[in-house]
Amino acid sequence: DKGRALWKALTKKNTPSIVIEHESLKGSQLNRWLSQEAKGLKLEVHSEALELILESSEGDLSFMRNSLKKLKLFISPRTQVTLKDVEELIPEADLQTTVWALLDALSMKREGDVLSMTHALLSQGQSEQGLFALVTKRIRELTLAHAVRARGGGEKQLATLAGMPPFGAKKVLQQIG
Repeated sequence: DKGRALWKALTKKNTPSIVIEHESLKGSQLNRWLSQEAKGLKLEVHSEALELILESSEGDLSFMRNSLKKLKLFISPRTQVTLKDVEELIPEADLQTTVWALLDALSMKREGDVLSMTHALLSQGQSEQGLFALVTKRIRELTLAHAVRARGGGEKQLATLAGMPPFGAKKVLQQIG
């Protein structure tokens, strides 16, 4: 963030420093990076499990690397990581899955399910603001998906427009039918 004091101090004239800027990995680059990390740990991650790790991490490479290391310890001596393994071990993955289920319940007007899922999330320590932000993000993605589909677009267009990886775009498009 160029507005922070550290950035300003490092880029100040007459200050000997080297600043290297880089773009965050996105989309297929992120997917490739995670796959390579898994191979480096001698793990075979099923595609659905890989997608859930990516979605749960929101692009945080440290989170993904640490998740893979936890999974390696958790499944040992196995080397194949399943969707169930990720759901059981990574709380953020469970949160993402629950938010999708919450949105399903909302769209189908199942008030009882919506209330019980919301209560469960809040009692597990999820903040109201955090839950609201996640639901808002998903609704924005669904709205964009409808617009992209109406114009004849697909996963690639939605991924670019929403700033999400292609697997996430695919999931959102599946959600709208």
